[in-house]
Amino acid sequence: MPSDNLGVRARRIPESRCGVVPATGRTHHADVRFTGDDCSRVPGMVFEVTDSELAAVDEYEHAFSYVRVSATLASGSQAWVYLHAPSGPRRAT
Repeated sequence: MPSDNLGVRARRIPESRCGVVPATGRTHHADVRFTGDDCSRVPGMVFEVTDSELAAVDEYEHAFSYVRVSATLASGSQAWVYLHAPSGPRRAT
């Protein structure tokens, strides 16, 4: 289901993984940064996933220095989002 993520701004992170740029041609990847300003929005998509699917996504994102955090969407519902955390990835609790 489509839903805006409130209080965030889209940004691009330079690609630093070995071999990714030559293989894909992509020099950056998408990310969001919390701003705290509800007028700042990024469109997104909400997916329902099982606990095992969420664990698999956590493992994948952790390998690329992303952490899972809870966010309030424009609809008022809560959802998990992944944020880049290059200073030391942590697992969501």
